Amino acid sequence: VLGFGPLSFYAIHNSTTGDQLALIKPGAPTVTDEKPIGGGAGYFALSYASDNPGLWGANLFYYLRLDPGTGHTWFGSMAPALGSGPIDQWDLGAVNGYTDLAYTSTNLGFGPSEFYYLRLDPTTQTTFFGWLNPLTGTATDIQDLGGVYRTLMFTTTDVGYGANN
Repeated sequence: VLGFGPLSFYAIHNSTTGDQLALIKPGAPTVTDEKPIGGGAGYFALSYASDNPGLWGANLFYYLRLDPGTGHTWFGSMAPALGSGPIDQWDLGAVNGYTDLAYTSTNLGFGPSEFYYLRLDPTTQTTFFGWLNPLTGTATDIQDLGGVYRTLMFTTTDVGYGANN
């Protein structure tokens, strides 16, 4: 159970006092910082899984974090509850250009319960689409998209282009 109520949006707020998990209430509309994310700054690409894809627990948020000291990108998880901090799970390496993260429990050809990412390649200056295995921390590029793309979302319903896209 999420600690801040159902039917809400969540975001990472990068503030001067440290990164925060923010709650966005669409009906109000309001945004409030609900929980400091330990370890300072560098968090981005928030996603959520109600099942247990990395075997770290159900109902967790997942994130990417750029460590300013090492330049490495980390994949990690955090419980939404107050008083619990983030846990960096896998070091994805130095400056890989990750920009976004999406989760699906549907098997899209790489197994169920996988994360997918966008990564702006510093050499080609184009975005790569890839998948991240939460059990091993292995990130694998699937395709160079040939342009710059910023947002990634998955839906199991058909929104006009077919289901599971």
